[in-house]
Amino acid sequence: MKAKTLNVTVKGIDIDVEFDHQPKEHQTRTYPGCPESVCLTEVKIKGVDLALELLSNLFIELIEEKVLEAVL
Repeated sequence: MKAKTLNVTVKGIDIDVEFDHQPKEHQTRTYPGCPESVCLTEVKIKGVDLALELLSNLFIELIEEKVLEAVL
């Protein structure tokens, strides 16, 4: 799967995000299904690549929420 890119604004900050998106899959008799999810692979602010390991979990969750809103 090819990573997708998107520009989102979080707390007034424009952020370029590269991510993988897993859409929700419904449960069947032989498959348990899975919830929708986003996995951030790259975050840039004004062209500067940020190390995901250094971002707070709250900030990452806010970015993921904005990305999910945009892909729906």
